[in-house]
Amino acid sequence: MTGTSKSSDTLSTVDSGNPRAAEEATLKEQILALRKENATLKAELIKTKICAPEMSEELKMLNRNNTAMESALLSAHRCSEEVWEKQLNASKHQILKNEDKLEAVSGILERLQAVLTEPQSRRTSNANGNE
Repeated sequence: MTGTSKSSDTLSTVDSGNPRAAEEATLKEQILALRKENATLKAELIKTKICAPEMSEELKMLNRNNTAMESALLSAHRCSEEVWEKQLNASKHQILKNEDKLEAVSGILERLQAVLTEPQSRRTSNANGNE
């Protein structure tokens, strides 16, 4: 991927003074990192000038997931400890899923860019089965 690290490294960060605030801040930072990665991938996809509606749709869906997680965190903040804990765990799980999906889109985009930068003569011979 182009810069995001796996969230599992930072999910256990808790401030002893206010564990809720510390956990929420950590998740918000991770969501922000996902949003930045999403925007970067979207810009790279546009630069390739390839019509890839599936990847574009995937990036839109991931962005909606991030927005939903932010909203859920805000509403969970005012809930009981049990509800807050469930929402926190759900958000952590969703962040990991979103990171994996962004990583997959990033890999596909890197392969597309490699093909686009490959000389035309090589692409033609590869398409014809010649090496």
